[in-house]
Amino acid sequence: FEIYSCGGNETQVKVTDTNYNQYVINYNDGSPDVVVPSGSLAKDNHVFASSGNKTITVRGRNLSADDNCNPAIQNVNALAVLPAPTISQLTVLDNARIQLDFNNLPNILYRLEIATNSTNFQQLQNIYNSNTATISNLRTDDNFYCFRLGAFDPCNNTTLYSNVICSSNFDLTTLSDLNRLTWTTDQNGISDYTISKSNSAPFTTSAPASTLDDIAVVCGTDYCYQLTSNYANGSTSISLSKCGTAFSTKIPTAAENI
Repeated sequence: FEIYSCGGNETQVKVTDTNYNQYVINYNDGSPDVVVPSGSLAKDNHVFASSGNKTITVRGRNLSADDNCNPAIQNVNALAVLPAPTISQLTVLDNARIQLDFNNLPNILYRLEIATNSTNFQQLQNIYNSNTATISNLRTDDNFYCFRLGAFDPCNNTTLYSNVICSSNFDLTTLSDLNRLTWTTDQNGISDYTISKSNSAPFTTSAPASTLDDIAVVCGTDYCYQLTSNYANGSTSISLSKCGTAFSTKIPTAAENI
C-alpha cells in the first residue's frame, strides 16, 4: 500500500495489493479500523489530530475466513502544509534523454509536467518516493524542454508547483579564427551561464545572452564546450557537450630576408 501526505495533517492510504477480498486499515491513533474492498476503491482518507510521525498498518482478509493475517506497517509524517518541491538539476544525457534531480519528501505524490519550446505544460508522469527521473524519447538537439514538478494533494485535489527549469538547445559552429556558441532556451529565472571549455578555465556570461564567440582558439586544435544555466534559486541546467576543430582561412605573412 502507498501513503500520500496531504495538507492539514491528512493522509490518503491507497492499497495496491489485490490478493485479499478486503483490507483493514488501522491509523493507530484511537480511531476505529477502516475496511475497504479490494480493487480501485481500496483507499481511505484520514485526518490526524497533530503533525509528526505516524504509524499506519494494513492487513488483508478474505470473506468467510479467519481474520488472522499479519499487518504490513508503514510510517508517514503528517504535514500541516505540503511544501513546494524543487528541481535542483537538469542534465541532458544524450540526444534523446534528460535526467532531473529533485529535492522532495517521502510519501508525497508528485506530478511531473513537460513543455516543448515553451512553457505550455502538460502532465508527463507521477513521481513517488524518488528523487530522480529520466525522461526518454526526446529530441534534445532540435528542441529545448521545460519541466515543473507539482506536489499533489489527493485529499483536496490541489497542486503546489516547483520552480520551472529548462534544457538548452546548445550548438557549436566553427568559423575562421573563432568558435561560435549559440543556445536557445526559456531564460526566465536564469541569472547567468557558465561555459566550460576543454583544457581551459570556464567563462561566464550574463542572461539574456544567447550567443558567444570564442576567439581564444588555435588553428587545428579540437575544443569541447558545455553550457550550464545557473538559476537564481541555485538550480542548474547542464547541456550536451559540443566539440569542433578550430580553423583559419587567413593567409600567413610571406617570409622575407631568407
